[in-house]
Amino acid sequence: MEHNFKSVEDLVASEQFQNHVLRPTEQSSTIWEKWLLENPKNEEDYFEAQKIVKSLFLQASEEEIEIEFALFKDKLSKLQAPKGTKEKTSIVRPIMSIAAVFAILTFGFLFWQSNAKKEISFSDTRTTFAETKVVDLPDGTKVTLNANSKLKVVEQWTLTKNREVWLEGEAYFDVAHTGVADDRKFVVHTEKGDVEVFGTSFNVAQRKGAFEVTLVTGKVSLSIPDRGKIEMKPGEIVSLSAEGKFIHRTIEIEIYTAWKEDKMIFKEAPISSIIARLQNEFGVELKVNDKKLLNRKVSASLPQNDPLLLLEALSELYDLKIEETGEKSFTIE
Repeated sequence: MEHNFKSVEDLVASEQFQNHVLRPTEQSSTIWEKWLLENPKNEEDYFEAQKIVKSLFLQASEEEIEIEFALFKDKLSKLQAPKGTKEKTSIVRPIMSIAAVFAILTFGFLFWQSNAKKEISFSDTRTTFAETKVVDLPDGTKVTLNANSKLKVVEQWTLTKNREVWLEGEAYFDVAHTGVADDRKFVVHTEKGDVEVFGTSFNVAQRKGAFEVTLVTGKVSLSIPDRGKIEMKPGEIVSLSAEGKFIHRTIEIEIYTAWKEDKMIFKEAPISSIIARLQNEFGVELKVNDKKLLNRKVSASLPQNDPLLLLEALSELYDLKIEETGEKSFTIE
């Protein structure tokens, strides 16, 4: 491996560095991690060069490459001085800089051209009512998908600008921190807002116009329309109701993540929210004749994710009459 990298330009001009940034492998990652350890003073240059290579590769179109090439030739002809003059050495660095940019644009174009006919495709993972599923993503991230939910992932994972997924429903994310090999952000897109992280554990729920994020470990940044950027700390929840009510506060994490362990935990939860959960996760329809019951608060911990067991508990606790009116359909009086 080359070791004579004294600047950002040196790195950008290196074909070995370009290949690593655009097509990282386990071997190249090991090599460059070792180089960073041996050259700590060049760490800032490394990441700056990495951004330049990625930016040029991602943004360059065929038309832009033609323009850059024309500019390159024009600047090169203006900068070149007659042989033997003192000006010759002074133009070496500018010419190398322009040549480095052109090399990246050309490399990016060739790579883009080889993939131009490939359409971006997505893979969907879905869960039915009362079903949970674990999804392993290519970067090592584990996603536990709750019932009645959908996760969409770009199949060409390494070709995307960020590590991105799209969620409908609820999921728990244990995001892998990939380090030098892949420093792309991990982004969860939902209808109401986006969650950006690097290496973190968190829960996201997006159902019927309501949006909720619970942070377990690490740090996340939320992007919510009309709310801007919101930074979260472990043990906090941010929620936005379908009516626009906004909450950002500290909570007991296990209440919001118990579903992963096949449990239901409620603490001073209104019956209306319990009904909504039974509808979302189990497809149970509940009709409440006495609307005052919806505001009653319930605290309970059930060892199993069992809607019938919960209904029986509510019946005993409040002396309610719960009548089954059809398959997964009940009336509460």
